[in-house]
Amino acid sequence: MQIISDERSLELTGDFDQPSAHQLVLEGCAGFVIGATFANGDTSRHASESIAVGRKSIFTQIDGGGVLVTGKSNLVFEDCVFRNNISMMCGGGVSLQTQPGSKITFKNCQFLGNNAADTGSAIDLLTPNQIVVVEKSVFEGNSTTRWADTPRGHISVFPNNRLKLISCDFKDGDVDVDYHGQCDIEVDTDKYRIQDVGGQKNLKAISKVLTIARAWRQHPAYLPRI
Repeated sequence: MQIISDERSLELTGDFDQPSAHQLVLEGCAGFVIGATFANGDTSRHASESIAVGRKSIFTQIDGGGVLVTGKSNLVFEDCVFRNNISMMCGGGVSLQTQPGSKITFKNCQFLGNNAADTGSAIDLLTPNQIVVVEKSVFEGNSTTRWADTPRGHISVFPNNRLKLISCDFKDGDVDVDYHGQCDIEVDTDKYRIQDVGGQKNLKAISKVLTIARAWRQHPAYLPRI
């Protein structure tokens, strides 16, 4: 496990595939992760490893098999691969638990064969008021164990988060994105399968997603920008 804290000009690349609970932990960092591969992380290894000092939540221990991001962060992952990572709970590939106002971008990335017990087999947006952009990325073979009967997506969005999808390719799974409570999801097409897992109270949010998709097809310049 590699832990990087408070790095404000991060430039990181390489392969992260050694047996570890998280392949990479970024705490309050800003910068770029380019061309890196994160493979075979498994948070169940925390059962036999000492927990890193400074963890404030059990979810920072059991979420994020590939990458865990916390703190005030502004990061771009570009041309990265997240493959065959496992989470005991959420965020098989990546768990985002950053502070409000953080922005995380994934561009030209691949999320392949990751698994989470509950939500976010590829990416999990857990803590509120995060801004996440996913652009030209591929999702394939990611899965959840489904402790609940509701289908889970490759990406899970918890309340008060903002997700923007641009030209992404979801190749399989029950749904592409699931969300819990009120959140803001912006899309460039209505082809994405977006699942409300919170019941009737969230129908307004689904309507908002579809309205934005229709508006983009008619007037792309008017799509709200993050």
